[in-house]
Amino acid sequence: MKIKFKLKKIRESKKISYRKLALLSNVSTRTIVDIELSAAQQVPLMTLLKLAKALEVKLEELYEIKEG
Repeated sequence: MKIKFKLKKIRESKKISYRKLALLSNVSTRTIVDIELSAAQQVPLMTLLKLAKALEVKLEELYEIKEG
């Protein structure tokens, strides 16, 4: 099972910069970049909740689970 984050697609569709999202969510720019580039090994649930709230989306919209 693999988790694919859709953070970049959502952020760009809302025309929000890394910096603005970092300010809105209180999540570091580096963390946001790492999630978008799939460089983050693990992403704490609290981080995802903060990002979802800042982007005004449901938590489930930030990712999709793929088999394999």
